[in-house]
Amino acid sequence: MPSAARTLRVLAVGNSFSRDAVEQHLHELAMADGDTMIVGNLFIPGCSLERHVQCARNDRPDYVYRKVGVDGKRVETKSMTLARALADEPWDYVSMQQSSPISGI
Repeated sequence: MPSAARTLRVLAVGNSFSRDAVEQHLHELAMADGDTMIVGNLFIPGCSLERHVQCARNDRPDYVYRKVGVDGKRVETKSMTLARALADEPWDYVSMQQSSPISGI
């Protein structure tokens, strides 16, 4: 028996590469399985984990926030804080990404 359709909510906190990770095909993959998805991408180009921590601690509005709704439409908000993005939806999954040159350190 098929399961009921769900609305999944995924927020990526990252850098310019997080766009590739969540904005490109994630929405369509959920639809292919009969689900809908809300995708958030909160990013600062080249951002390190250290800078994410500084932004969180100081509530700095350094992020660009792109949100793809269940209808597939993108809305972009500049000068976003991590706290506001986290409060925007009851996110099911939140991922964090840092700049590539220091990944794995």
